[in-house]
Amino acid sequence: MTEDITFCLDKTCEYMECIRNSKHIKLPIPHSFADFKGTEYCPLRKNEKE
Repeated sequence: MTEDITFCLDKTCEYMECIRNSKHIKLPIPHSFADFKGTEYCPLRKNEKE
């Protein structure tokens, strides 16, 4: 798995199926973060619409 993605800034999210969940970080390198919570990139938002 590559860590060359932007991770979600929401550190309280427990939804581990999301590839952007910061709990998936394993390598001790700098990572980029953005606030994806509630956006079109958040799988929880997609689940709420169904």
